[in-house]
Amino acid sequence: MSDRLHNLMRELAQEIAKEVAKVLKAEKSEALAPIVPVDLPKLTPSNPKYLTQRDLATLFKVTPRSIYNWRTKGKLPMARLMPNGRQAWREDEIEAWMATRVKPTKDNGSTSMMASQELERLHCRCG
Repeated sequence: MSDRLHNLMRELAQEIAKEVAKVLKAEKSEALAPIVPVDLPKLTPSNPKYLTQRDLATLFKVTPRSIYNWRTKGKLPMARLMPNGRQAWREDEIEAWMATRVKPTKDNGSTSMMASQELERLHCRCG
């Protein structure tokens, strides 16, 4: 078995050596494809906004202690540790999370619409 494996590895090494030799002998234009710069889409905003525990409490009309309890029970998206040692949540992640959790109200309006209005109000107050 080991002899067969050894022979197979030797044959593959010879094939690879032949291919490398071909590439080295070929002209650069044939061997290497031209490198074209690619513009990658931005997956995250360049300046994401973060919400503190107090901001979330204001948004959901609960106490900051409730936000703390929800966080420890895993009911909120994962918080990020900020340089000052406090935890904060990305606004876009909270909006996405709310969209999956919010139920429509009886007046044919959407609670998510009310929550987005509350987010706008919060930004006006903070920023």
